Amino acid sequence: MRLMDISALMLEPQEGLTVGDVVNTAKKAEEMGFPRLFRSDHLLPTSGRRGIPSAECWVSLSALAGATTNIKFGPLVSPIGFRHPTLLAKMAHDLQIYSGGRLILGLGAGWYQSEFESYGIPFPSTPERIARLEESLTIIRELVNGQRVNHRGKYYSCDLEFHPKPSSKLWVVVGARSRRTVELAARLADEWNFFATSIQDYLKLKRVFDSQRKQREVKISMMGPFIISEDKSSLSLKVAEFAQRRGLGGDTETLIQKLRERGITVGTPEDAVEQLKGWVELGVHGFMFQFINTSDTGALSNLVETLKRKV
Repeated sequence: MRLMDISALMLEPQEGLTVGDVVNTAKKAEEMGFPRLFRSDHLLPTSGRRGIPSAECWVSLSALAGATTNIKFGPLVSPIGFRHPTLLAKMAHDLQIYSGGRLILGLGAGWYQSEFESYGIPFPSTPERIARLEESLTIIRELVNGQRVNHRGKYYSCDLEFHPKPSSKLWVVVGARSRRTVELAARLADEWNFFATSIQDYLKLKRVFDSQRKQREVKISMMGPFIISEDKSSLSLKVAEFAQRRGLGGDTETLIQKLRERGITVGTPEDAVEQLKGWVELGVHGFMFQFINTSDTGALSNLVETLKRKV
């Protein structure tokens, strides 16, 4: 199995990308052989930067659907608080039909309070956001897969169905890094996605996941940054820059070790393959690689060459 077969490119357009940038990168990812491409769903830069483009998620997903032919795509993840679940389900249904079944729907509870407040969107407590996610998952899954839904719940009510009926089931990913959301992913999603973390923390969450999954087949994927280079000096420079942004100190070897302990893919292509192979052996089925600076074609080329290798 090639690593490319279980990999995806992950964009963060809130950090300065236009809709056109997202579309162009999606076309490039398809040409390079990526089977999947995801983008975040944020309304403001999470880095704190201001005065830069921040392409809206579903507008750009619709645009790239029309500009590509084979690559699967979706939000990773859409916070349930941004849109009523019935509206989100309608958007997903229509885009799934239009794209020929290529949409992957990533959902989450939302976490970046500033963007909710800036847009005047309520930001409930963590327990309520998770409860809303749970109720929404049931509504959305049934609607997008062709069922009529008559629902009267604690947070949402609806009575409707969508047409035309879909010819394929919509794949649902839940982004989760807490015990409660991992339980939801195990019970209600097709795939659990977590952000790069230590092996110890992953295994703790995986035990929760396995206890709730029962007999359901649910995939596991990891999303996170990558720093890959054959050139040692280039690698050292990139590691130092990345570590500085994260507030980490130390010499290059120490920093590389710290980043690896956090689940970040870093090193030569051979190093990266060994790290990813280790995650596969621990039950991870796929990887989403954060590609924030889309003008860094060298970083993308290094990633692609690495992912052509087998595990």
